[in-house]
Amino acid sequence: MKEKNLRKKLLGIPLILSLSLTVFAICGTILLFQTLKQNTIETNENYLSHYMTEIKKSLDSYRLMVANNELEDEFLNSFVSGGEENKILYAKRSLAQQWTHLLELYPEIDGIYLIGEEENFFFINPQSSYTLQSPARKEIKNWVKQLNENQNPFQDGWQVFKTEESYFLNCSILQKNSLFGIWIRGDKFLDFFQEYREKGENEILFQLKNEESKNHQFEDDYLIITQYFEGEDFGLTLLIEKEKMLASVRHILWIFLFLGIIALIITICYILMLYKAILRIEDLNRKVYEEKIWGLKLKGQLLQIQIKPHFFLNSLSNILSFLYVGEIEPAEKMIVYLANHIRYLLNSGSLICLGDEIAHIKNYLAMQSLRFGPNFSCKISISPELEECLIPILSVQTFVENSIKHAKSEDGKVCIFLSAFSVKVEDSSYIKILIEDDAGGFDPQILEKLNHHEPLEHEKRSHIGISNVRERIEWLYNGRGKLYLSNGKFHGALIEILLPLIYEKDQLKEKIGEST
Repeated sequence: MKEKNLRKKLLGIPLILSLSLTVFAICGTILLFQTLKQNTIETNENYLSHYMTEIKKSLDSYRLMVANNELEDEFLNSFVSGGEENKILYAKRSLAQQWTHLLELYPEIDGIYLIGEEENFFFINPQSSYTLQSPARKEIKNWVKQLNENQNPFQDGWQVFKTEESYFLNCSILQKNSLFGIWIRGDKFLDFFQEYREKGENEILFQLKNEESKNHQFEDDYLIITQYFEGEDFGLTLLIEKEKMLASVRHILWIFLFLGIIALIITICYILMLYKAILRIEDLNRKVYEEKIWGLKLKGQLLQIQIKPHFFLNSLSNILSFLYVGEIEPAEKMIVYLANHIRYLLNSGSLICLGDEIAHIKNYLAMQSLRFGPNFSCKISISPELEECLIPILSVQTFVENSIKHAKSEDGKVCIFLSAFSVKVEDSSYIKILIEDDAGGFDPQILEKLNHHEPLEHEKRSHIGISNVRERIEWLYNGRGKLYLSNGKFHGALIEILLPLIYEKDQLKEKIGEST
């Protein structure tokens, strides 16, 4: 009984101390952050309100200018009822002169316009970018079309148009069936904060009320302060970076962090008590990993069996055609070739001797020659000692088949060059297999996507076969096997397969073990 009480004391006292320090560190950090956050918000709200008051004064002065700038009846009549072309040109020239002087007084204005029933005239500030102002002019035209007859938009205040590049504020007034107005790029009001922005402390954004939801993307990294202009649907948003806000109290946070570390060290002592449980978890993880490996092996075996029904149906159809015309010898050869082909595909192993793969390729080419004539040739150059090395089944035949399919689609002949030789890569022995043809090669765009393992919009069977070979190579060799695609010197496809050089299946595990 005493031993149990002693154990409780020995465990309870450090546990209580650890929890107390942890709670103190957490509460202190939260309180410090909340206080700093509140002070920062209040300070920046006052700062933002001050500058928004200055901006509001500027907006009111622009509206007053629009209201007081009455145009001559001669100009208005020309835009409402049309008339002689010379008079209209004269009116536009006179307006351009007047508005040039007006823009000297109000350089922030990006453009002035007059829209009538027959004519319209847009005058862009020479100091503004035409590329930015052109979309604004288009938006204004679309907006005018939606106005009700005799509606005076001046009473509605400022209208905001959004383009791909920026926001634009529009203010206009109705003058004798013509609409006179100005527009200003919203970003210009951020110039009031130029000195503040140059310090790099915070970020200021133009804000619409109907876009408030977009601010949620900044909540993790910034404090967000938003204020709107009185009577308007737009305002400004101030983003305060939390990291920079915490810089001033970082030393206090270090104290709390130190206390947290002490609590953590104490807690680690208790983690040792879970050691046996961890061993059990590791054992379970090992079993899950082994099951996953078996699943990958099974998937690799399924990928290698690419028995295509249409290929066998076509072969049987060819045999029937030979028999129908009395050509017994070609029919017998096709039967033998087809039997060899099926026997090879049903091979139970995921690895096969290179020599067997080459024999399968020759058998496949012989079948194709019987079907389509002597349009395919294959030149093979392989060292005898490499014929017994192991490679993934169908890893070479897939690309030979692709070359022949491409040649058939182009109604041409194809010559395939197949070679294999051993190389040294970082003191390890590898076999390098090259498959090259003269059938036109890969399309550059498709080649780039294949090399970057990107999916194709309409993936052909040949491209699926390439992906399957790459996946099997990566799984079997744990990332040490490589597949490279390019266009070769013979104006055709060039395939490079680089595999660890092994002669027995047990060596594969050793190679994988070395890489891990």
